[in-house]
Amino acid sequence: GEETELPTGTKSVLGVPVLTQEVDGKKEPLGGLLVLRSARIEDADTGDGRSARDGIEQIKKAAATKKPFFAAVGFMNPDFRSAVPEAWLDKYKTTPAPETLPAPKDAPDTAQFAGILPERQVTPEERQQFIAGYRAQTAFIDAQVGLVLDALEQTQLAANTIVVFASVGGYH
Repeated sequence: GEETELPTGTKSVLGVPVLTQEVDGKKEPLGGLLVLRSARIEDADTGDGRSARDGIEQIKKAAATKKPFFAAVGFMNPDFRSAVPEAWLDKYKTTPAPETLPAPKDAPDTAQFAGILPERQVTPEERQQFIAGYRAQTAFIDAQVGLVLDALEQTQLAANTIVVFASVGGYH
């Protein structure tokens, strides 16, 4: 293949340009492709961790006023552009990936997990890493949502609160 020059601040990960950032003195993918990297940070220091904690503060303030309230708490994960705290990825790195299922009859190529990379199929090792990353991100977000729901219980607002949870469908 032809060598193409990558834009400043990016590097090639599995043949895909990925934004980079300085981590411990070296360039590392920022988020990466389907969580190819984790971040050495605490849950509370992530964008999603901050969102959960901001939502909890909104709930506590609402409880103090004893008035109806609306709180929108948004999360980014699971999303392949976001890094996950290292502790979460460590929990799933060695969990075996499920067997690959045959494609449904007449399914378009774009519906196949293996079609994520634009130029080639994923290797079994990459597939394992992608699935571990998705599991880690999903578990991490489950914990953040749990903190928000716990705050509703702790403030005695849960019984009179409607919670609407929406999410994207995940990876193919």
